[in-house]
Amino acid sequence: MLRADRWIIIALVSLCAWCASARAGAPIVFAWNPLTSQPGLSPMAMMYCTDAPTVAMGKIAAVFPRLAQQQRSLMLSGCMGGQSPVFSAGTLKSIVENGPAYQAEQRYLQLIFTQMKLRGYVPARIVLDLEGGLTTWTLKPANGLLSTVMIPVYNDSASLRKLPASLQQYTPFDFDNGTNNRAATIAWNAWQGNLVSQTLRQTVSVTASQVFGANIPATNYGDMLPSFTVYDLNNWPVSGAAVGTESSPPMYLAVEGNRYSGMQKDVRWNRLIDALNYARSCIRNGPVVPWLGFPSYAGDSDLHGGVPWLWRQQVLHLNAMGITQYLYFNPAPSVLPSDDAYASQVFRSIQTVTPAPAVNLPAIPLDADSVTTGNITTKYTDFIANLPGGAGAILK
Repeated sequence: MLRADRWIIIALVSLCAWCASARAGAPIVFAWNPLTSQPGLSPMAMMYCTDAPTVAMGKIAAVFPRLAQQQRSLMLSGCMGGQSPVFSAGTLKSIVENGPAYQAEQRYLQLIFTQMKLRGYVPARIVLDLEGGLTTWTLKPANGLLSTVMIPVYNDSASLRKLPASLQQYTPFDFDNGTNNRAATIAWNAWQGNLVSQTLRQTVSVTASQVFGANIPATNYGDMLPSFTVYDLNNWPVSGAAVGTESSPPMYLAVEGNRYSGMQKDVRWNRLIDALNYARSCIRNGPVVPWLGFPSYAGDSDLHGGVPWLWRQQVLHLNAMGITQYLYFNPAPSVLPSDDAYASQVFRSIQTVTPAPAVNLPAIPLDADSVTTGNITTKYTDFIANLPGGAGAILK
């Protein structure tokens, strides 16, 4: 005969909507929206680094108790800007000379992590969303001339010496235009990417390890450790940098940017190819925990212009690569109830695999007629057949 407390445990397990995603062989999907309730989607506990500690702990306490340990993820938004503006054009010269001033942010997170530990809220994963940093796109002033913010750095010998040789060869005006513009931009963004990753590692990962007594996996949005060159939506090569050993590429099937100008096939098809290339390139260098948009998402300018059928194909290919954890972008009110329901159905229909050939997958050329990963093949003709409106709905 079962003891009463064992009956209570069994009842609680049967009522847990999220237990399906914790079963053996099922992918773990961490969902952006803390109110996510679909089975197979584990809501993140999302806090801002501007939150008062009591507010932050309230957000965490509203999510963590209803999840199994391996499903608990902490989303830190506004990090590096919450307690003080760590990265900004106004502090660029100081950052170059002395490094980022992250200490206030570190003290804040130490307090939050300590309170979490006292309550038994140990995260299985920490998710970061710092997308700006010191990229040339972020630093560009209102007049559009990056030289405006670069001159104080390049005209000071002490600052210039702190830059790597790859950047010392340029002048401030190379960042505005001219033959050296692209090379200078790529070099700068590679340098700042590593700097941002190192700062997040020290501020978040090291602090979490010290407080929890264990290494908590942490990724920042866009972390990538590519083994072959991949490109963003505007045809710029993606620099390799990550907080830890995992890559977390943004694999939204968005139709923005100029990357696919002049291509023969639908923009959404070529975006699928690029997204899968992100995973193929990075998986050779370590685990991949990709960001996926909700099924109908096609970018901020076209929230529901996506093709859910194509989204499902993406998941099937990623699963065939051996990817077992996903970050699912489903913010309210943008996401439709049907999006979460469809995502839940897709993720619960697959069993994770770890195929050995995954690390040897080659880059897929744009405009390819088909894509094959393991036993999954997706043809362009099938994509056209599954377009709402058929071939007449092709986007170029």
